[in-house]
Amino acid sequence: MSLIGNALKALHAYLELRNRTFYYDIFTKSKEKQRKLIYEIEKYRGDQTDSSTQLADLLQSELIAEKQYIKHLSTFYDNPDGEDRDTDS
Repeated sequence: MSLIGNALKALHAYLELRNRTFYYDIFTKSKEKQRKLIYEIEKYRGDQTDSSTQLADLLQSELIAEKQYIKHLSTFYDNPDGEDRDTDS
């Protein structure tokens, strides 16, 4: 019986680690995407033309959406119960 219990604990630990690794990959890719968006926004804002300002505004909206997406994911991965909680506090 203890062998089965140990096997289940090992399986649980493996799946938890795999889940955390998956989240870490998503998180690092998101942070890289955010850095690229910020760089592009600054580049377009520096051009100071109407079209570049519009592009910068669109990229700003995309940046906000990306930040909200990663914040939403972090509530589930940081809280194993899956309950929503306020991360602003």
